[in-house]
Amino acid sequence: MEEKRLVELFEKAREKYQKDLAQAEALATKPLGPVPNGMSAIDLAAWTVIGNVLLNLDETLGQEVKSQASGGCVSAPSIRSAQYSGR
Repeated sequence: MEEKRLVELFEKAREKYQKDLAQAEALATKPLGPVPNGMSAIDLAAWTVIGNVLLNLDETLGQEVKSQASGGCVSAPSIRSAQYSGR
């Protein structure tokens, strides 16, 4: 289920960046530098969105483990609740 949602998110991000190439270029190149030959700024920007979701999920899950170890209870959101905000 999560894989399907990530694919949907990637496709939505690609659609967004196809309509705004300047934003795709900015997300794909700053601060890393120019888009490598043979690569698409649109795809790189969409993959950046996916990477951010996964890194945020990892951080959230890590915080949940720490909280449970200290006796607290924090509910980690799933990828299902992640929505692409267009930022």
